[in-house]
Amino acid sequence: MLSEVTQSDLVAAVHAALENVAAEDGYALTSNELTDALDVGKKKVWEMLGQLVRAGTVECIKVRRLNITGVPQRVAGYRVKSTVPPE
Repeated sequence: MLSEVTQSDLVAAVHAALENVAAEDGYALTSNELTDALDVGKKKVWEMLGQLVRAGTVECIKVRRLNITGVPQRVAGYRVKSTVPPE
């Protein structure tokens, strides 16, 4: 099914995954969080994100997440540019 997904389908899937993301998360999800939210493999998420970043629809930002030891660190997160409120 996913091999026939169009770019608009990808944007819609990422929008849906990001729908309930909080402002403190930078309106963004990490690739691992997107993998869980979209229920697809990591390779497919990377392909989708690559297409969307190159198209200018999604941007990569740094977001704060807890690492395995519970220490906060900044990691790559992805958000749809149109979901970013004006500053």
